[in-house]
Amino acid sequence: MINTKGRLVVEDKGFDSSKSTSYEKLVRDKIPDIIRKEGKKCRITTLSEEAFIKQLFEKLLEEAKELNRAYWIGDKDGKQHERIMEEFCDVYEVLDEIAQGMSIAREDIEILRDKKREERGGFKDRTFLVDVSE
Repeated sequence: MINTKGRLVVEDKGFDSSKSTSYEKLVRDKIPDIIRKEGKKCRITTLSEEAFIKQLFEKLLEEAKELNRAYWIGDKDGKQHERIMEEFCDVYEVLDEIAQGMSIAREDIEILRDKKREERGGFKDRTFLVDVSE
């Protein structure tokens, strides 16, 4: 273990920082093992609860951008639906972790979602606001 940027980092034997690419991002639990199976080395750290929540919000933006990109790429190869489903699952996974980390129950989310839908509507009517005049 080494200390970098005020955190303990576990470094794989043979890790060579001169040949490394920095990612500095939250990854799924099995990603380090997948990297190692590819014959590569990595350095990882375990985040504090506070840092974890912050990184989940960063990850949410990253995954939402990937979901958006999956849509805008189009269906040139017949795999658009599959790509969108993959990215949707990633967004959902991050949202689920945020909810758990902040002690937000799914039931409470659904109750508030229903309340907001009742008060403000949903998106089923496909309403696009063009502009508003005073």
